[in-house]
Amino acid sequence: MNGIILINKPYFYSSFKTLSYVRNILSVPKLGHGGTLDPLAVGMLPICLGESRKFCSHLLDADKHYTVTARLGLVTTTGDLEGDVLSETGCDSLRLLDIEAAASSLSGPIEQLPPMYSALKYNGKPLYEYARQGLDVKRKSRAVEIKKFKIISWQSPYLRCEVHCSKGTYIRTLLDTLGNKLGVGGATLTYLRRDWVSPFIKSSMLTLEELDYFFSNDKLLSCGAYIALEKLFVKYNRIDLGYTEACNLAFGKVVMLDSYNGINREVALFLESDFIGLATVLPTGCLKVKKLRQSVTDRLCARN
Repeated sequence: MNGIILINKPYFYSSFKTLSYVRNILSVPKLGHGGTLDPLAVGMLPICLGESRKFCSHLLDADKHYTVTARLGLVTTTGDLEGDVLSETGCDSLRLLDIEAAASSLSGPIEQLPPMYSALKYNGKPLYEYARQGLDVKRKSRAVEIKKFKIISWQSPYLRCEVHCSKGTYIRTLLDTLGNKLGVGGATLTYLRRDWVSPFIKSSMLTLEELDYFFSNDKLLSCGAYIALEKLFVKYNRIDLGYTEACNLAFGKVVMLDSYNGINREVALFLESDFIGLATVLPTGCLKVKKLRQSVTDRLCARN
């Protein structure tokens, strides 16, 4: 299996524990995932099998969509319910219109300071390890984009909303910033579900129990939650290569295109309807390989 399985990560499982569970079910030694979810979060965790591991970074860089609930006015050390309470402010006077206006002001390109309780590494160690020692590491803000910040409901002190965002966005930080804008000191995340990871917007997900069932009954490859690797690149421009061109790329030779308008764009490469890898079209009109599937490279090299 070289595809991607979309797992509905359960509560209280870290992404690593979920990965280990999948590894044990499938008896696959090496797996990867497409974006960490905190133990208290649920929802889509793409698991990359076999050769798809080489392309995991495209899921890490993809847009994501969340449904979240926050308690406005409550501030904890971690930004969620795992942390110690730092302060609590009443927010019964907040109006829905004010909350929607504040959310609108946080839409579009914004700067975020990564929280100390995060997996972002500093000198080789995750920030949360420093935080647990009571240390505050100097961090640089990062640019992210909030493509949708929609308020679903407001029943003081709980706010429910949807967030569609770019890679690198910290939802806890976004909600805490919202609480500060509203003058209640911040907010704490109480529920987070990742609805989808682009481009798998309307795809099915499997619970770990369902994964076990489908795999045990030889139905995994036909279920909607198993995605062929090429589906990850459905939005990419496609280039179909001939056998000779594919061999030249596998041997590191230059391949020129007769005509192509997408200069300096990443394209998906196919040989006889099979996805074989990614390349960039240079201004000279030649293809610069970024990644090729190892099995395809081995097969092409073995025939020459």
